[in-house]
Amino acid sequence: MNLFGLTANLIDAGMLIFGKTGKILNARRNRYCFIIDIICLCYWIYMNVRRGLFSQVISAVVSIMIYSYAFYNWGKVDIKHKEN
Repeated sequence: MNLFGLTANLIDAGMLIFGKTGKILNARRNRYCFIIDIICLCYWIYMNVRRGLFSQVISAVVSIMIYSYAFYNWGKVDIKHKEN
């Protein structure tokens, strides 16, 4: 059995679970869900570059830009709510 293959699969599974945690936080309206998603996407970008899946890399980079904007914008909304 290939130890590196098993390790890579366990890391993939861990990142998958970590990503699902981000989705749960999103459902609970916690803005830190975007940070979790960005961390997961950085991992998947790394893996997809190694695998040669460059269309997936482009999609993940676009998603990171969207999540970064959402995190920033959600912070502005939180500030407005605190002022009122």
